Amino acid sequence: MVTFLRPEYAAIAELRGELAARSSLLTAEIKIISAVNALIAQYKSVEGLRETVSLALPDGEEIAPIFAGLNAIAGLSKVSLTALDVHAVPAKQALSPGLLKPRGVLSAGGTVLGTYENLKSFLKYLESNIRVMDVENIVLTPAGHLGDNFYSAVLLINAYYQ
Repeated sequence: MVTFLRPEYAAIAELRGELAARSSLLTAEIKIISAVNALIAQYKSVEGLRETVSLALPDGEEIAPIFAGLNAIAGLSKVSLTALDVHAVPAKQALSPGLLKPRGVLSAGGTVLGTYENLKSFLKYLESNIRVMDVENIVLTPAGHLGDNFYSAVLLINAYYQ
């Protein structure tokens, strides 16, 4: 009886070894696929971050979006934007040459007319705009009759790019 079981036992041992090898290969492939999927997800999140940074700090001057953005902000805050002028300011050199390229600045000057609350709203929307901008100078003067809540604000706004 022992002679009949030995050949079958050897065949079973060989099949068990093949099953263990294939199981190990499957586990290794599952780990590799998971790692690749994680890298793809990480790359996609980096792409999203890159797009967001490009909107906040574009690669070039992109003057038209500044006009469009300021006009949209004026509409949202119910103020009138007049006499808007945009010009480039010479780029400042980075502190460590070679590590960072100089940041470009576009200076936008204009006049905004509206109530005091609407002018505050305009500045608040400007502060939360996706494009990196700051107000360098503001001069607020009454624009209506004495006692009216209508003002004129002359603004100097800086918009930045890479």
